[in-house]
Amino acid sequence: MQDKAFDHLSRVMGAEVSRRSMLRALTGGGLSLGLLGWTAGHDAAAKSCKQIKDKKKRKKCFANAQGTTAPLPAPAPAPAPITCPSGTFVLAGRCAPVCAQVCFDRGGICAETFDGFQFCAPNIASCAAVPKVCSSHADCTAQEFCSLAGCGPNSEIENRCAPILN
Repeated sequence: MQDKAFDHLSRVMGAEVSRRSMLRALTGGGLSLGLLGWTAGHDAAAKSCKQIKDKKKRKKCFANAQGTTAPLPAPAPAPAPITCPSGTFVLAGRCAPVCAQVCFDRGGICAETFDGFQFCAPNIASCAAVPKVCSSHADCTAQEFCSLAGCGPNSEIENRCAPILN
């Protein structure tokens, strides 16, 4: 179908024109027309700047006509790194207690996040206490981690938002 259309176009344009040369002419011509359109608009903007009497305003107009713009604002400073208290660690922008004897002394258990980190979590008796299914820590609140839980169908392992023991 495309071959027939191209052949017809080449016959209309002139005899003895190959597809390759036709394609070169079409793409090159389109590119140069685009550049001509840009320069025409560019020249028109520069001509309008010449009509401005005030020198400062004229310079600014020429600068904008040439494609220069005002300097970009400085990027926002990076947020300060999170500092966690002793006995805790940073994970996903949260401070979590380490899984150690202190955790057990406070009635906690060692839970594991979906990405393999252990943290101190409260001892939860039922899956009803952790109803929210998650796929990342961003799905959970600031006081929860997306962790492994045997709460899926037939007690299969499933990711749930589990609270952090404070």
